[in-house]
Amino acid sequence: MNCPVCSKPANFTIDLDQYPVTEIYKKFGENKKTLAYMDQSFEYCHSCSHALLGRHLPRDFIYNNYNTVSSSSSGSVLALVNFLQFVQDRANFGNADVVDIGANDTSLLSEISKCGDKPRSLTGIDPNIKSDSSEIEIISCYFEDLEKSFSDNKNNIFLCSHTLEHIYCVDTFFEKLDEVSNNEDLFFFQFPSLEYLVIDGRFDQVHHQHINYFSLYSFSILLARHGFKIVDYQYDRSHYGTLITQIGKKGGKKSFVKHDLITEEYIHSRYKLFKDNMTLSNELLNKLDGNFYCYGASLMLPIINYYLPNLIECIAIIDSNSKKHNLCYINFDKEIIGEQELQFSENNLIVTALSTKEATRKILIKLIERKALNVILPLNII
Repeated sequence: MNCPVCSKPANFTIDLDQYPVTEIYKKFGENKKTLAYMDQSFEYCHSCSHALLGRHLPRDFIYNNYNTVSSSSSGSVLALVNFLQFVQDRANFGNADVVDIGANDTSLLSEISKCGDKPRSLTGIDPNIKSDSSEIEIISCYFEDLEKSFSDNKNNIFLCSHTLEHIYCVDTFFEKLDEVSNNEDLFFFQFPSLEYLVIDGRFDQVHHQHINYFSLYSFSILLARHGFKIVDYQYDRSHYGTLITQIGKKGGKKSFVKHDLITEEYIHSRYKLFKDNMTLSNELLNKLDGNFYCYGASLMLPIINYYLPNLIECIAIIDSNSKKHNLCYINFDKEIIGEQELQFSENNLIVTALSTKEATRKILIKLIERKALNVILPLNII
């Protein structure tokens, strides 16, 4: 497969045969027929330090089954707080038209509406958008299909939080962004960084929904091709090793050196370490002989099970979100139940809500405070 950033062949691949589809639940005991697994690959282009998925699930299939809600995830809430602070340090919302691309439940726009400097307007764009606010104009579509333009407005601020990694054709996305904006507008993006996915060995964060895995270098190359450039950036390692950027028009690529560690050899070594660590956890689960619970019905739990096949021997999955109770995953047939059904001090628990460092740390503190008999953490970096 050719790289979508530089068009050169991706020259390193991790095969992920029968990789689980995430985010799809069913009632426990229900016979629901839907796609649950698909052969996948994680490919790397050394020429521009970019990674990508080798195969794509149909876009409409993913978003017809999309269950991520920003306000219901502590990790997502923290990511938005940190992103908003980055934006506020560099922009003034006063008398601006603020456009959120991939607005989800409009949590970010709702926070901006509370800021002292009142925006002129707030617009959210998302195929699954939901909002109860009369102050926010909602546009239910993929950004690439947007018919509205903001190019005649002065003082636009475009925001895009954890959306770019989901985009099937990044060239079409930036062509549309260029079309609907003007040269004086401000643009802020955040998305998972390839650098910290590899450095932290978080290959459990690779899934069918994230099409592209940008490094700072590959992102700058993509931007230059469409007349944008990176103005400023920082990393937020609390949530998916996020890269937060301010970009602008007028000018080409701002030069960035590729991360010396991101090579095929380094990716291979970090992936091997990740799998070795998972193997040790899997052996520990085997010795527990089914005498344990999963803690946390994370949307990505089926991927943890991919690396920990003995996870399926658990008694049940514990989760504090009552909306998930009496459900199970389409590819992990164990019931999700409430905390009230568990005596922590008498039971072994394995943490399965691992998507973000901050959320995992809070869970660990909680289980320690409740004096869980044993707590298993199948990661070596949190």
